[in-house]
Amino acid sequence: MKKLRALVEPITGGLSTFQGGEKGNGAKGMTTEKIRVLVVEDHQLVREGLRLLLDREEDIEVCGEADTGHMACNLASKLTPDVIIMDVELPEMDGLAATERIKEELPGAHILALTAHSDPEYIYGMLRAGAEGYVLKHMAARDLTSAIRAVRNGSSTLSPSIARKLINDIRQDVPYLHADDMLSKREKEILLLMARGATSKEIAEILCLSPKTVDNHRARITEKLQVRNRVEAVRKAVKLGILSHSQACIELEDLPEAG
Repeated sequence: MKKLRALVEPITGGLSTFQGGEKGNGAKGMTTEKIRVLVVEDHQLVREGLRLLLDREEDIEVCGEADTGHMACNLASKLTPDVIIMDVELPEMDGLAATERIKEELPGAHILALTAHSDPEYIYGMLRAGAEGYVLKHMAARDLTSAIRAVRNGSSTLSPSIARKLINDIRQDVPYLHADDMLSKREKEILLLMARGATSKEIAEILCLSPKTVDNHRARITEKLQVRNRVEAVRKAVKLGILSHSQACIELEDLPEAG
């Protein structure tokens, strides 16, 4: 038991938490229902350690465990947990791809990346895919449970070292923050088809997605680009260099003004 605790309870600093607009149940001791957590981790010993840790919390319960990305997607759809703790490196389908797929099907899912990786490509990849938090495995037990509660309540949370890295990257204008990285791979595919005039139904057939999933992506695209409709999205994407004129198969002057 002590060895399992050692995997999840080393001493470290606190968390950087950014408040969101959604109101949740509050902190420990104020919730009326338990926070149902799906643990996605390919190492059994770590999964057992996480369950041991979370089972001690009065307001948190583990509703399922997955050791592959595919299993995570299936269980997320079946169990609809409040929070998904997602490892980045997983067999069959990695955590980034699993996060994107889960957010496609369940846009309201709260995903917390829990990983040993602090490399920028992992951080930006998971956050772009839709994770609300990114924390490192060497964090203290109290910080992990705080992160779970924060993410469930609509806030974003980062390990202090990750927050510092993001701030430094913003100051230095690193390539990861360029406009082309604003959208996920799937969102770029859908935006390209939008630019070519395809409807949600047509896009769904081309990409083998449900129309509802396509509509969810379209909503996220307009939100990220801070526009109101397809015309404005294409204009903004071409202006930012996310799409070229040839990719969009149109010239900006040929686009009607948005109404």
